[in-house]
Amino acid sequence: MPTSTRNKNQDTEMFEPAEDAMFERRDFDRPGIRRELAAVQPIAIDDLYVEREDKEFVDPRTMDMPFGPTGLGETGGSGVETVRIDGEEWKTLRYVHGFEYFEEEGVTDIDLQQRASLEMFDFLADANFLKGITDQRTGNQLRPGALQVMKDNIPSARTIDCSSLDASYDEVPENVINYEAYQRISGDLLTRGDPNWDLMIGRQDALAKLNKLQETSSAGRITYREAINMGEARGGVNQDVLIPDELELSVIPRGEQSELADIDEEDELSVDLTTELGPNELILVPDAQVHRQSVFRLSEMPSPETFGPYDLRGGREAVDYAWRYSHKFNPENRYPQLRDYIHLKNIDAIFN
Repeated sequence: MPTSTRNKNQDTEMFEPAEDAMFERRDFDRPGIRRELAAVQPIAIDDLYVEREDKEFVDPRTMDMPFGPTGLGETGGSGVETVRIDGEEWKTLRYVHGFEYFEEEGVTDIDLQQRASLEMFDFLADANFLKGITDQRTGNQLRPGALQVMKDNIPSARTIDCSSLDASYDEVPENVINYEAYQRISGDLLTRGDPNWDLMIGRQDALAKLNKLQETSSAGRITYREAINMGEARGGVNQDVLIPDELELSVIPRGEQSELADIDEEDELSVDLTTELGPNELILVPDAQVHRQSVFRLSEMPSPETFGPYDLRGGREAVDYAWRYSHKFNPENRYPQLRDYIHLKNIDAIFN
C-alpha cells in the first residue's frame, strides 16, 4: 500500500474556510478547533496508511560495565548492543462529497459549491477529533475522541474530585491547583524550569467559575484565575482552550429564518460535545508542544482532491471531492497515562 514520504516540514499549510464562509459558526463554535489541540501532519489521497518511525534503544542486558577499576592488561567487555522496535501503521479514512448539474444550465456557482464542501470537510475533521469516529453502518467506534481519551487515560491518582476535598479548601480554593494538583506531578512534563500547566481545557460554564471574585488576606478581592497565577507561580495556568457545547454548521443566516420558513433548522449539521466534557470539569495539560505533536497525531489532506467535471448521461455533469483523515492517540507509545495531566471534577464545590 502507498504511504506518505512527507514530513512535518512539508506542505504545512492546511485548507481553512474563508472568513466570509458559506456556513455560520455561532456562540463559542469556531473552525479548526482541532488545530488548537494537535499539530497537523499532511497526507495525500493515496496515503492509505500513516506510519510512525522505527525506534532503536540500548539493550540493558549489554550494560555490563564493571564498577571496579580494570587491572593491568585487562580489556573491555562485549560492547553495547541495540534493540529495534518496528514502527506501527494505522489506516487513514476516506470521505467524499460532490454535486451534479445539467450542462445546459450554465452553472456558475462551482466555486461556491467547492467552498461549501471545504467547510464541511473542516467541520467533519473537528467533529472526528473531538467526538470520535463511528462507522455509521455498524455503529462501532473506529477512533475515540480526544476529550474522552484524555479523561480515560489520566489515572485516578491525578483525577481530583473537588467535592471530596476537606473544608480548608473553601478558604483558599487556589490550593486545589497550586498545591493539591501540583503535588501530584512527576516533573516529567511539568518541570522546575517550566512549572505551569500550558493549557486548561473546559467548557464556558467551568472556565467562567475561575473569574469569580474571592477575598484574600494579602491581595484583597481577586479572581481565582489571578490567584493561581500570582507572583512567581508554581502550578499556575498559562492559557485556556474553550470547548463549545456543540459544533454546528448554521445554514440559515441570522435574521433570515422568516424568509426561509420551509427550511428546518433541525436539518443543520450539529455535533453535541456536552457528552464529552461536562460543565463542571477541567483538564490541565502540562506541555502544549508535547501534547500537540506526541500525545495526538492528527493527519489530514491539505485540501480535498477534485475529480471532474465528469460527463454523465442526459447532459449531466458531476464534480466529486475526496479527502483523507486520521488521528491517533499516543502514536509513539510514550504517554499512555498522560504524565502530569490533571483532571478536575466537580469544581463548583470550591466556589461557595
